[in-house]
Amino acid sequence: MKSLFVVNVKLPNEYKDWINEITKTTILLITIHVLQYLTKDSKLNGAGLFNANFWKLVVFMIIGFSAYYLVVRKIVRFRYVGEDDTDEPDGGLSQRSFGVSPFTIVSNIREWIKNKL
Repeated sequence: MKSLFVVNVKLPNEYKDWINEITKTTILLITIHVLQYLTKDSKLNGAGLFNANFWKLVVFMIIGFSAYYLVVRKIVRFRYVGEDDTDEPDGGLSQRSFGVSPFTIVSNIREWIKNKL
């Protein structure tokens, strides 16, 4: 799909989802905020458009997505396997790890982290 504007971002591909998610959610928040402001009976009319609470919400949202994409996603990866999918190893902890004691899981995680570092 062609776009009106193209922004070249010099970041690794692993950050593509992070940038897209932040952009998508910020646009969604701005749209909701403007529409809510334009509603006559809105409590937001007295507070003003793009007030301090709005910007605080945007900053908190960016921090939340950044924590997920830059930290949590590096530690835990959710893989959804259906009937048509193959269960090929991806270098992460196997699903079999969760059928054992918590001590074994922690040991496996430590070993996996040592191998990755």
